[in-house]
Amino acid sequence: MPQWIKVDADKLSARHRVTEKRDGIEIQISISPYDIPERVRGLYDEKRETFVIEFSYFSEEKWTSHSNHKHVVLRIGEESGRVHGIEIDLRGLSGKLEARARAPKIIRDAIRDLDHHQNNMKLQKRNLRVTEDVVSDKQDELFSELAGIS
Repeated sequence: MPQWIKVDADKLSARHRVTEKRDGIEIQISISPYDIPERVRGLYDEKRETFVIEFSYFSEEKWTSHSNHKHVVLRIGEESGRVHGIEIDLRGLSGKLEARARAPKIIRDAIRDLDHHQNNMKLQKRNLRVTEDVVSDKQDELFSELAGIS
């Protein structure tokens, strides 16, 4: 089982901090520490031919699967709208090595599709942006398990 990769919460928090002026007063709005994953890992499920990225948060919750993209299923927290996991079906891609190269873009597209079509889900746009940033920042470590798969 792959090791968990620590996420730099301070870096993500600073990246997602917004400064606004309200009634002439400048305020800073930060993302909740509960919405930033503490750890992330990527693993290959050989039986299902699926690559899974899992996010670990300070608190756990039940999640449900959502998909608006043909190769990706997102595990979305029922209460928070946080992304708890991303499943990429590798059978639909022409090869595992190609999957490693294309996975970050496929994930980004799936997140943006979900963001665009979220309907009544309790999904916060900032949670999706944090997920994109974590995958982007840690992609070499996350997708390293795909390197040995042919």
